[in-house]
Amino acid sequence: MVMDGLHAGQAFPEVIGAKGRKKIEGASAAVIGCGARGSIVAGLLARSGIGRLRLIDRDVVSPGLQEGDGVVALPEDATAISRAAASARHVRKITSATQVEVRDEDLDFQNIKDLCGGFDVLVDGVDNFQTRYLLNDYSSAEGIPWVFGAFRGTSGFSRLIIPGRTPCLRCLLPEPPGPGGIVNAEPFAIIRPAVQAVAAFQAQQALRVIADGKMSGKELQVDALSGESREEDTTGHPGADCPCCRKTEFPWMDGRTAESITSLCGTGSVQIQPAVRGSRLDLQKLAGRFAEKNVLRCNDYLLQLRINDYELTVFSNGRAIIKGVEDHGKARILYSRYIGN
Repeated sequence: MVMDGLHAGQAFPEVIGAKGRKKIEGASAAVIGCGARGSIVAGLLARSGIGRLRLIDRDVVSPGLQEGDGVVALPEDATAISRAAASARHVRKITSATQVEVRDEDLDFQNIKDLCGGFDVLVDGVDNFQTRYLLNDYSSAEGIPWVFGAFRGTSGFSRLIIPGRTPCLRCLLPEPPGPGGIVNAEPFAIIRPAVQAVAAFQAQQALRVIADGKMSGKELQVDALSGESREEDTTGHPGADCPCCRKTEFPWMDGRTAESITSLCGTGSVQIQPAVRGSRLDLQKLAGRFAEKNVLRCNDYLLQLRINDYELTVFSNGRAIIKGVEDHGKARILYSRYIGN
């Protein structure tokens, strides 16, 4: 049943007030990534009365309905429907007051202006640091706030980034982790409460920055098992030498840091050279993340994995050849999911 009576004022009756409700009803947000976190954020923003939502995701709902497909994925969605479309379907069941747009696209430096331009706030629901650094560049260049979020196992982390008023992602982490350094948690064990806590905080910060543009930046750290959480104000401390928000250098947005992806003729395979070069993978450690049945071979030079219909050969410099896939977007998903950022 459509519930049009849900409005922002019900979510934050005293904090936001009538003026804030009006701002939210006239505001827009783009959620990039509609997996576990992004789908929750989309639902919360819709329930809070936001006027316009754009849902962007490059993947489809898995036949087995994996954790990464998010809370919106139901059995009827497991028919190759895109994750953005599945999320939109369920948001529309919540309310018809929110305009919902679906973009089944892989966000990159060539389309980010088209996909993210003109929104009041951007929300990170993605599973890789390549896209997060791209969002950070775009946020700083265009002056659009964005809400970073991530989780791994039982731990979650989120931060509101307001260009010029808070540290940006590169202030905190000047360079992204190399391949294998930080992997997406979705293929491995995750604790749902950690995901929900981070998603709720992200939605809250998105709504607050819309309702009160002068608000401070906030950071959340939470551990689902211990029950411990910490929230702090992060306003006013951009890095003095940050290449992004101080020197206005945007290598992710101008394409200088994009991965190199090549189709290997006649083999049904794709080769990926990571954006971060020069680091060396601990292949034995990486192999330990997978079940023994998935590991075909592992030595000092390469790790060979068999996962579902795909064969991944990973070299110590992060280069990978993925057999069983020809689509470059799907290859990037597999690399991010199983090898890391």
